[in-house]
Amino acid sequence: IVLVVGAGAFALLGPKGGIKPSSQPSQTGQEAKQTLPPEEPTVVCKRFTGLEEALQQVNIACVLDLSNKGLTSVSPEITKLTKLNDLSLKNNKLTTSPPEILQIKTLMILDLSENRITGIPNEIKTLENLQTLNLSGNPLSETEKANVKKLLPNVTITF
Repeated sequence: IVLVVGAGAFALLGPKGGIKPSSQPSQTGQEAKQTLPPEEPTVVCKRFTGLEEALQQVNIACVLDLSNKGLTSVSPEITKLTKLNDLSLKNNKLTTSPPEILQIKTLMILDLSENRITGIPNEIKTLENLQTLNLSGNPLSETEKANVKKLLPNVTITF
């Protein structure tokens, strides 16, 4: 099985596609290889720039970029994206961390940079898979930054 990446989508080639060893050893003692025509790739993960579009394909919506949309809140519908692992809400008009995102337990990357956020709720620690959090360009106090670091000791945080 091979993961193919390109043009904002990811494809998974099944075990029948690509190069497959034959059962006959070659004259050099190594297994001979046979090239079979690849199967049609199955898309397993796709990047979207609109929530409505992503909601139409929830099974493959793993990246959602809602940057630069002037958002002041996030629709509760976002919680339907059960495979979402990368969410960008960069450069919007958010004043708080949207509570809806705390329900997306699959999130690994969260970009809340360049907003107007002054505080992050303690519940952010429930995002068990979170690896990267970008909060740069927000008016967070030093106390709030220290609290976020304490809540997420194993997460790479950018202020």
